[in-house]
Amino acid sequence: MSMSKKLAERFQAKIDSGEWPAESKIPTERQLMGHYRASRNSIRSALKLLEERKLLQTVQGSGRSVTKLADDKPRKAMIGLLGRGGEFNGGQNLRLLSAVDEAVAQRGMHLTTFSIHYDDQTVASANDPVPLEIDKLDGAIVMARQYQSDDVARLRDQIPVVTMTLDATDVQVPSYFIDFGVHAAIAVDQLVRMGHRHIMLTFDDSPFHNRIGSDMRRGFATGLLMHGIEPTNEMCRRLPLADISGKNLYKELRQTNSDITAVVSYGEGVPMGMIEEARAAGEDLLERMSFICLTDMEISKRPAGLFAHFKCPLEQLASDAVAELTSMIGGQSPSEIYHSYHGNLVEGKSFQANGFGSKNMMLRKSNL
Repeated sequence: MSMSKKLAERFQAKIDSGEWPAESKIPTERQLMGHYRASRNSIRSALKLLEERKLLQTVQGSGRSVTKLADDKPRKAMIGLLGRGGEFNGGQNLRLLSAVDEAVAQRGMHLTTFSIHYDDQTVASANDPVPLEIDKLDGAIVMARQYQSDDVARLRDQIPVVTMTLDATDVQVPSYFIDFGVHAAIAVDQLVRMGHRHIMLTFDDSPFHNRIGSDMRRGFATGLLMHGIEPTNEMCRRLPLADISGKNLYKELRQTNSDITAVVSYGEGVPMGMIEEARAAGEDLLERMSFICLTDMEISKRPAGLFAHFKCPLEQLASDAVAELTSMIGGQSPSEIYHSYHGNLVEGKSFQANGFGSKNMMLRKSNL
């Protein structure tokens, strides 16, 4: 599809959803060029296509506006995906965005990503240079990682809301998220089955990981207790955000002759740093230690083949969240508030095992 046709479809989506209401002026060519980083010819060709469809009209001296005919078309619901900055540029969030976009489109709705400006009750859309009033959204999906509970509560008071990526059930909003506590319990269970008795859990001290860290510690302790191992504070290491590479951790463990033989971490930063520092010291750390990452290493260009990790059901999570939100927009009360998911453990080169044991082990929140 040509650039002009892609732009035309995007502009028509704004008309269909009511984001560009009938008889309202649309952004200028210059605004559209700057926002979409498209040439004037592509923008003009796209707008001309909509004029041919009788959805736009040009008024001499006033620019272009949406025709009244557009008001006769059935309005499609507009769903907002709330985020900040560039968090949709890669990794898990990009995969979630793609999954949400597909789920929304399958239900005949439109999706826009945005951030809130509470002072004037508008949302700044990532897809459009013109602010959109919050009440023009039919519902919102919040990436709870970026927003706090009070942000979610304020938005919930205006439109139906569900959250993804973290538990926000404390403000009575349906929450869909990966439970890293379950991942930690499964990881420890498998490591103990492999013969490891001295296992360390690592995570950084950022506010985001402080929240996830409590879930990880819960699952980590549960996994140990399942095998009669008493968890200790020394087994859980919160690292400064500036030192998530793990290089200093390796030096410390070596200097103290630590008996740690396995490391469970949120991502690959700590084990990669430890392995690199060991190589600099002339040691192949993979010969004596096992590593498991609790996130999905296949999401981005990370060393997916090196570390054992969890393949997360993000597409199912997104589909379920959109289905719930659609029901709420239709006037239904949420079926449930708490919706946790966990992935399947995938072996990597740094996962020294002869087999996984109970691959299909399922742990519920009540077990943790």
